[in-house]
Amino acid sequence: MPQHPLYPPLPRPIDEAIAKVHGSSVALDATPERLAAGKHQPTPSLKEIIESRTRENSDLREEIKYLLREKELADWLAGEFDYVRERAERVLKDYHKAVQDLDREREVSRIDNEKLRREATSGSLEPMSLGGHLMSATSHVNMHPIRRVQCQEATDRFHSE
Repeated sequence: MPQHPLYPPLPRPIDEAIAKVHGSSVALDATPERLAAGKHQPTPSLKEIIESRTRENSDLREEIKYLLREKELADWLAGEFDYVRERAERVLKDYHKAVQDLDREREVSRIDNEKLRREATSGSLEPMSLGGHLMSATSHVNMHPIRRVQCQEATDRFHSE
């Protein structure tokens, strides 16, 4: 049944849960027991009011200090995350550029190798003599750079002997 608008709401299960932890709600404050208790509650002296407000003020100042320090830490953390995010973006950008460069190098090498193969099969290229061994131009191009230097050194030694 709907509550009349001129009367306070009746306590619900949530209000009872609030009361168990010494909390307050409109429905709890409007119960006849609490209304009667409020009428008979002694009025605190000025000294008690000042002491109570001083304690409350001190507690609020401590809370403010804590919250300001917590905000400083949160700002620091946000700055660290920004740095990490920016660094990760740079690393990913560099990675993608390196992969693109690698792909371009691979394509150029493939084209060069194909051109050398065509020239070698058409007879326009003579096989290279390498330390007494015959090596085609295409196998020389596919060779690792360090191995290529070693082969060149061997060829130079062979021709100087």
